[in-house]
Formats: sequence, structure tokens, C-alpha cells
Amino acid sequence: MAMPNMATPDIKGLSINDATGHIQTQYRGYNAVYSEKESYGPSLKTLDSLVPMKVSELVAGQRHAGRRLRLRTLSTTYGKGVYLTCRGDEDILVWSLVSYPFGRTSTTLPVGTLIEIREPAFHKAENGRLAICVWHPTDMFFCLQYILVGHASDHVACAIPNMLDCMGFGNAALLKNAPLAAAHFYRCARVSAENAADHDKAMVKEAFAYIRCNHYGDALQTLSTTKAATPGNGAQLLRLIYAALTRMEDWGLAHRKARELETIDPDSTRQLGLVPETQKRLDEHLLGDYDIDGLVQKADRAITIHDIADYAAGIEQRTGALSGIGLFLKSSAFPGSLLLVEKAFALTQPGEHAGSENLRPTNPRHPAIKNRLMTLLDKLADKAVTEPAHLRDLFSLCSGARDGPPIKVSETPTFETDRAQRIHIRNAHSPFVGACHVQHDVFDPSCPDEHVIKWPFKPEQQCLGIWLEGSRFDHSCVPNAQWSWISNVMVVRAARPLAADEELTISYVPPNQTFDERLKSLADNGFVCHCPLCEAECELTLTQISSRRILDKLDIRIANLPSLDLAKHSKTTLRTFHNHLHLAYPSKLYADQALPAPCLSGPLLNLAHMTLGPSIPAWNRASASARAKASTYLHACLSLALQVHIAYAKSSSYCEIIYDPHSCARFVSIHTLIALAELAHLSPDPKEKARCPSLKYCAKAMYLICYGESVSFQRKHQAYACKDVKPENGKKPGEEKWVKCVKEAEEKGKAAWEFCKSEK
Repeated sequence: MAMPNMATPDIKGLSINDATGHIQTQYRGYNAVYSEKESYGPSLKTLDSLVPMKVSELVAGQRHAGRRLRLRTLSTTYGKGVYLTCRGDEDILVWSLVSYPFGRTSTTLPVGTLIEIREPAFHKAENGRLAICVWHPTDMFFCLQYILVGHASDHVACAIPNMLDCMGFGNAALLKNAPLAAAHFYRCARVSAENAADHDKAMVKEAFAYIRCNHYGDALQTLSTTKAATPGNGAQLLRLIYAALTRMEDWGLAHRKARELETIDPDSTRQLGLVPETQKRLDEHLLGDYDIDGLVQKADRAITIHDIADYAAGIEQRTGALSGIGLFLKSSAFPGSLLLVEKAFALTQPGEHAGSENLRPTNPRHPAIKNRLMTLLDKLADKAVTEPAHLRDLFSLCSGARDGPPIKVSETPTFETDRAQRIHIRNAHSPFVGACHVQHDVFDPSCPDEHVIKWPFKPEQQCLGIWLEGSRFDHSCVPNAQWSWISNVMVVRAARPLAADEELTISYVPPNQTFDERLKSLADNGFVCHCPLCEAECELTLTQISSRRILDKLDIRIANLPSLDLAKHSKTTLRTFHNHLHLAYPSKLYADQALPAPCLSGPLLNLAHMTLGPSIPAWNRASASARAKASTYLHACLSLALQVHIAYAKSSSYCEIIYDPHSCARFVSIHTLIALAELAHLSPDPKEKARCPSLKYCAKAMYLICYGESVSFQRKHQAYACKDVKPENGKKPGEEKWVKCVKEAEEKGKAAWEFCKSEK
């Protein structure tokens, strides 16, 4: 989830001077230094304020401030970025860092398209040739036909077409899958229309083309110019407005427009189900009322899910104590409460390649990481430049110490490529294809190997994405919220009971990482964590660190033991664990502050499995003493390692998870609870056996927190004898009796730190 730090693109002849913050360019025959703002930043000038220039006026090594250059494309080549061979008064090569400077829908535009470059920089491109280098998508764009009026003296000029010609050009552009160019032609037709009927005809086509290329704000602005000249045109306009609003996810207004359509054209509206559809989206957006089962089924067959609304009604942005702007809870929440459902703003897919894949923004550990980073940069540019609101939301995310000012919608849209790179380094998440529950099988001892994504995960198996709201969660190594994904949808749930106005946190690093590993990973993100766990572990002595490293290796040693050697090595392994536990994890440091020790969860779970036998079916043959000892390890895994306790009722099979202020919700707790349910199921004691459904109910509740859904829970753990037992809880005792049970569970949890004394 947390990405390693990454510097400015390592383009030949271009580097950042860390001491001065300036761009250095080195070419044959000259060496110049330019400030980042003037040379590398996007142009902030409008076209009207720039003076036209010719290709012959370009000077190598300079950015031509205050000038603009109009060219006509001759050919396009993709490779290390995108190369456009263009013609002005001379032929010239244009190179763009971002592969799709005009958006993905414009890549099929015909030869001869007019482009405009603001304040062109004439430097050495990636292939070593001098070219006009475009580092920001907003510095290069299509030249609109009506802009040419008044510039007839320019070296590249064309005749001004009439209204019918513009409509024909727009229709041809749509056929060539170039809706943005088509919208520009239709706009020319609308501006040059001689009567209201022609104006509205061109307006409708223009709005439709804008919707096709995701410029929904432009579509709504175009539709606002209607002269309502054509009788019966109201339904058509409302449909276009409805289409734009639904894609902008303004569900309240879209629902009102759908009801208006129902009064104008009731048959078509009811047949399409527009009113119930928008009502459903409105319920999702305001209430978080989702068909989770349907989403999980879609995730098994769809790369992306579009037909849902985002939900963030229970949280809000505020200035927090952790790191500036954070997300806070509006009202109290219980464990598993839905906090956020959000579709990805931009998401790469495994195996997807960027046109600029050979650029090296850093020296990554794996080629797939480099490709994902550049592909995501392409997608961010493609998405952000279509709508000013998208641009504002993207650049409001944290980009590190060099954050620029917030983007305002009223300003000239500018895409700062270097800042966008820093943003996706610090805010990108790395899910897998499908739903989050696929990773549960990796650590499930009962899952056949052929169904498991092998560990360690490979970068080419992962996606990389930005979620605008989800990227605003601050970090804690003991987070109070858990993020997961269902296809391209991020799901965040409360990991423990939360109070109103509490700041929400997630973990940027795997919770079972050691202190040194967490410190290094978070340093790559540009900050040091000061959560209670990190503050406590800063005080470890050299002796404690040495013992901890021995325990860290124990988990791998147990996992690699052949099943036939378990009994042979069990005593040595147990002795090593007990001898080093108190040194590595002193109870005064952890138990007194109710802090978890997540790195112990794996060894404790493996010790329980090792005690019971070489495989799960062999547990039925384990002795009563082995089962009792394994149960001790499993409860210690919950109470000691994760600060999660199980309270059992005395008079019924009811049990419940009890959370501490720093409880850690992890997938290991699910396996631990299932193992406890299996031991209860195998017990000859009827009272103990009756606890199996309740323990599975608790496991399902933890499954919901960790993976965002619980509909796939029943398909897991098929090697266990209790696989067909339905998760359901027993009858909860009265309040007074239950308070005593909870207190007893908490006392047992504190005593778990001392359990090794009795085990020696």
C-alpha cells in the first residue's frame, strides 16, 4: 500500500539538483540551470496572452516564455513516451512524458490535427534527439477551430468552415472515435449557427460528444446555452443532463431530473427504470445501503465495477493532530461499521503497459513496479485534465514537503507532472485483481496449494490505484479502521468501537512487520510514525532487540519444517520461544499499556498447529493435553499478540469479541478463531462442542472487518471438520452476568503475558 519514495523522472539530460531544487539540463555544447517554477512547471499563461512563434525561432536548451507554437501532426509513435512528428514552417519532433497528452479517446485522431503548445521547451528528448519536450499534459492541447479566427496571419492558418462543414467534421471525428475533437467541431457549428434551431441541434451533438470523452462539466455548461427552439426537445435535453449528472455522481440532482423525465416521457423512463436506479444510488451514497453479495460476485468476473455510488456520509475532513488534514468520524461506530465505499479514481491492471514504460522515475527493485508507476501517471493525467474538479481533488492530496498551493477550479487548469508523481508515491494503494478475500487463502493451512496466490506476492500480480477519499486516511501501526477492496472499490470498516469525532487511521504497512521494517517503509513515505506502538518500541534495549530477532525467525522456521519432523523439533522450538518471549516482549511495556505485539501472532498460531499435529485432519487424534495446550496458544495469539479477547458466557454457548483501545484486527485472528471453533467441535464435552457455532460467528465478524464483506466466508476453511457448521451465536446472558464474563476475559488476556511460566 505504501509506495517507495521516487524522484523526478530520470530523463536523459534532465536531473534535479537536490541542494538547490533546480532543474539541471546538460546537452552537447551547453550547460544551463533553470528554476523548477520557470522551466519544469506547467505553463500558467492563457493562449490570448502568448505571442505566436515559428519552429525556426526555437533555441536549443531554452523554454520560450510568453510564446506559443501551433503545429499540424504528421505521425504518432509510442515507446519511451509519445513522439509526434509535426509540421510548422519546418518539421519538428514533439515528445511528451505522458503517453496520452490529449486523453485516451484522442489517440485515433487523423493526421493533420492542429495542436497548440504553450511556452514550448526545446530540449533533448528520451531518444537523444532535440525535440519540443512536453512534461505536462496541459501544455499541449488541440487547437480549436474558432481560436484560429483573428490569427489569420499565423504561419499555420486554415479557412474558417461554415456551420454545415463543422457538423460534418464533428460527425467524422465521432466515427473515428475522437469525441473530444468532435465536440470542438460541434462547438464551432453552434457558435456559427444562424438560427436557434441550428444552434440547439449543434448544442445537443456537442454535449453528447463531451459526455463520450468524460468532459461532463463541459457537457452541462453546453446544455445550459439551449434556446429551446425545437418543440419536444425537452426530453432529449433532460436525458443528456441526466447522463452527465449520473457520470458526475450527483445522485440527488440526477434523481430529480429522472422524475422530471418521468412526467415528460413516462413510458421510456419507466422502461429504463431511471427513477428506481437513481433512488438506489442515492440510498448507497447517503446510507451505505449496498448489495455486498452482488459486488463480490461481480468482482469474481469484472475488473472494474461502475454501477454503484460512493459512500462517505459518516466521515468528514478536518484538521487533525497527526498530519494536517485527516478524516474524522461524525458519530460513534461499532466494529465492522461501514465507513467508506469508493471507486478508484485511477487504477492500473496487472500486465498493463504505459507508453512511457521505459522511463525510469527511480531505480526500482522490480520492473513491474516501474511500469505500474508510469501507467498510473498516464491514467491520472488522462482523468484529471478532463474535469477541473478532478484536477482540484487530485492535487489536494499530500505530495510531501514540496506541496504546492491548492488548485482552484476558477484558475487555468494545470497538470503538474512532477507533483502528480509525488502524490501517487505517497497515496497509492496496491490491491490484487478480484476481492480482498483472495489473500486469506495464502495463510490458510486448510487451503489446497493450487488455489493459493503464492507468497511472497509478486508485483506483476498487483494493481496500483488512487482513491481520492481513501487516500486521506492517516497512518497508525495500531489503526482503528481496516481497508480492503472488492475489484476497483475500496471498502473501509471500523476495526474496533469508535467514538464520535475520533480521527480515523489505517496502516500503510503490513502490521506484522518488525519495528525496523516499519520505520524504513514509512521513512520512504517521508514521515516517522509516533503511534503508541512505535513510541513504546523506541525504548527497546539491545538485549531485547536480539531476542526479538530470534523470535522473528521462529515463524519461518516452523513454516519450513517437514510435517514428519514436527514432533522431533517441537520441544526445541517451544523452548526457544519461551526463553526469549519475556526478553523480547516485556509485559511492563506491552501489558501495562494494552499494546498488541502483532509479530507474535504468526508464531503463536503456528505453535498451536505444531502442537496438534502435522495436518488439520490429524487434530482429531491429538491428546486432550495437546488440545488444551494448543487452546492456550490460540487464546494467547488473540489476547497477547492482537489485544483481542474472547468472553464466554457461563450459562449458554454465547461468546463475543472484546476489543481494547489498541486492538489489532488481522486475518490471523480469523484463522485463530476458526481453529478454536474446530477444537470445540472435536471436543467430547457437549457444552464445549456447543461453542463451535458461536466461535465461527465471531470469526465471521472478524472476516467482515478484514475483507470488507462476509459473503465469501462460508467458502473458506474447507479442510476443517466444522466446515458445515452454520455460524450463529447463542443467547446472551443478562447485563450483570455478562459484565462479569467480560471482566474475566480481560483478566485472562492480561495473564496471557505470564502463560509461558506455566508452560515451561
